[in-house]
Amino acid sequence: MLQQATPKASFPAKPEDCHSLAELHQSLINESVEIVRKTIGLRSNNLPLPKLVTHRHYHLDEAWADLLFRAMHINHSQPEFIIELSQRDKELSYDLHPQILNAVLIGIGGEKEAEPNVVVFDEHTASGQRLAASVSHMLVEQLITKHTPSIDRIMPLIDEINYIDSKGDKAGGRLGLSALIKGLHWVNTYDPAQRYGLVLAGHKESVCLASLAALATAASEFTSQQPTLDALSESWGRYVAKAGWVFGSDEAVSDIAKDIYKSGSNPALTSLRNVAAAVDKHWPREIADYIVHTFFETLVQTQQDFLDWLDDDRCSERMTVEGCVLEWLVMSRTSKLTQRPRLYKLNRKRTAGLVLIHDPLYMTSALFRSNALEERTWDKLINLIQEAEPELWHKVIRPDEKIVRFILNGSRAHLEVPASKLMLQDIAEFLRKAMS
Repeated sequence: MLQQATPKASFPAKPEDCHSLAELHQSLINESVEIVRKTIGLRSNNLPLPKLVTHRHYHLDEAWADLLFRAMHINHSQPEFIIELSQRDKELSYDLHPQILNAVLIGIGGEKEAEPNVVVFDEHTASGQRLAASVSHMLVEQLITKHTPSIDRIMPLIDEINYIDSKGDKAGGRLGLSALIKGLHWVNTYDPAQRYGLVLAGHKESVCLASLAALATAASEFTSQQPTLDALSESWGRYVAKAGWVFGSDEAVSDIAKDIYKSGSNPALTSLRNVAAAVDKHWPREIADYIVHTFFETLVQTQQDFLDWLDDDRCSERMTVEGCVLEWLVMSRTSKLTQRPRLYKLNRKRTAGLVLIHDPLYMTSALFRSNALEERTWDKLINLIQEAEPELWHKVIRPDEKIVRFILNGSRAHLEVPASKLMLQDIAEFLRKAMS
């Protein structure tokens, strides 16, 4: 018999109800901590949260340990310190990383000699041996089990995290939470204006902890009866409705969807299907979409076609006008994610830029702008282009937006529109006029 559904988290119904990304991030963490406390009956030790330090590309078990450690303390809102370790422990010293003084290290520090005033939770040792299945397992055995009457409720989740950490990502599946967290470290989610499909830019730590907290509430239930694909499928549909126009082709949407639905056959508790179901069950709808869409975006940005188009040599032509980068890309028959990687690169560097895409098969074109291009310049540029080729270029704008993100010269739905004769040099000349 299934357990009764956990009530939705008492949380803002929409991301925009929070005044800033920082507020949303912290609210997600605070609520996730309370979820775990209630789920396993964990009481705070009435001590303030110490300084937590982990490495930049932390893993699933370290994210889980982070959440558990916060749940043990009364002041769980302190931000986690992230340090870059080029050679893991050889670089771990007070001189290079003074923030480790009086800190708790999660997933680092086990391979070097002990430092005074530093507490280490790391399953690795200098000799290459493992002290435990995972760093979160160490935390549970040494601290958590002494204070939690209902620890059995999350043991299926703890056991799976231990197994994945000791066996590798394949144990959790390519679309499992472990692989997604690793991919999330390489994803550009800076998008405060909600411009490229996400409800709001995902913050790595808060998204990871919110996912784990939701899974913790559903661990026992999903172990006995796995959920359907409904939550995953519906969330994907809403993501495509928001972001589908920036994929480059319907084939890209279809191929990624096939990968996503394959997760339905993944028996792992931490599969994307289960993450979507748990998050949908626990968090309000738009918050749930904010979390799951961040993982969808991770899948998009780790596609091989996306990674290939990050190479500047893939541009057919490239030039700079008054600090603004202009790129011309010609889609091939196998192209799926053309402008997305180019916009990703421009936005990540906070660079003003334009990306002109041409599809020679359907004889259509599209011009996209990066976030950093001034709106006044962009509006002038659109007017100049439409004056040069009346009826050929059309603005595309969603009802919830005030800014035109791109303009189209025809589309697969409107093949009757004559092909534009404008080349990148023409766009560059219009841009100079728009900037003057």
